[in-house]
Amino acid sequence: RNVPLSKQVADFVDAAGKEASFRRARLRWLMGLAAEFYRELARGLSGATPGGDAMLRQAAQMALNKPGWDVDRVLQAADLALDAPSYVDRNANQALVIDAWLEQLSVTITPAVVAAGK
Repeated sequence: RNVPLSKQVADFVDAAGKEASFRRARLRWLMGLAAEFYRELARGLSGATPGGDAMLRQAAQMALNKPGWDVDRVLQAADLALDAPSYVDRNANQALVIDAWLEQLSVTITPAVVAAGK
């Protein structure tokens, strides 16, 4: 379960300020960054060089050095990150959106990574 990560994400989002629109914008930005990361990771898994800025390339390269990634699951994770802002835009409860998004990512990514570690 992603309770600690959920709290870290919520704290990061809440640090945007008291204005709900600022918090929603920060959460959408974070989801977009996650989508970019998974897209670049998928590029790397497909044999291409990850793109994006230096930090994104470094993060993707670090992930590529870990075993167990499955390109189809990584693309599913990218899709989840691209779809998630629609819930933010509907003014859904922020904590529930974060929890549900991270849980979906966990269910999508974890099986392949765990299987590789066996």
